[in-house]
Amino acid sequence: MNLTCMFSRSEITDQIKDQRVLLGRVYMVCNVTGNPNPLIRWYHNDVFLPDIIKKITLYNVSAEHEGLYKCEAENVVTSVLSKTGCSLVIECHSGTFYNETTNECLPCEYGYYQPHHNRRNCLQCNTGYFTLERESQWQSDCKDIDECQTTQSLCEHKCINTNGTYVCSCSSGFSLNSDGKTCTVVDSNGVLAVKVVAGVVTGLAIIIAVLIVVIKFKLYLKFRTSRSKKQILTDNQLSEHNQMYEVSTGAKNGKQ
Repeated sequence: MNLTCMFSRSEITDQIKDQRVLLGRVYMVCNVTGNPNPLIRWYHNDVFLPDIIKKITLYNVSAEHEGLYKCEAENVVTSVLSKTGCSLVIECHSGTFYNETTNECLPCEYGYYQPHHNRRNCLQCNTGYFTLERESQWQSDCKDIDECQTTQSLCEHKCINTNGTYVCSCSSGFSLNSDGKTCTVVDSNGVLAVKVVAGVVTGLAIIIAVLIVVIKFKLYLKFRTSRSKKQILTDNQLSEHNQMYEVSTGAKNGKQ
């Protein structure tokens, strides 16, 4: 009885092709024949991809997936590798979007940005912000708009730019209307009343200050008068004491 074993070298039957991706996921299959079954290895930009046997599936394709993919196969029959490769290119990069009507990638317009790949639209900057260039990628590309410089007659009197918006103010003698933009002359009677009140308050303050000074001065005079009286009394007492001392001394001398 004779046993015959048939072996064949590994061979890749279908060449994987270059792919250009807009949206979705990507499949790449390495079809191989050979006996015994060939060992298949996948590489991405010459970096070995472990745990992949025959098919590569990429979900949510992004920039990191771009590059050259290579499939190699070999078995014990031959030491010669059977190779095939393809390039994966992303069509719509960040800063662009996929237009389904024209079937092409278009740049984001001014005031819009897109940080991701293969999206169907761009994201709009917040109110009061604008991109300085087309095809912007990041929200940080949105810059504050100085509305006071870009819009004429925005405020009737004064325009003050703030972060993301602006405010209006009026000159002296005017008040800002409810629309936040126009100004109206303040009522003259109201102005006069304010001035009168201010004058009364100022006058009262002056009167109070004068009264305080007068009271302090009177207290000072009273203190000086009281002190003078005490000094006079002390001097009189001292004089009487001296006189009594002299009389006493004279009497003693007479007895002697």
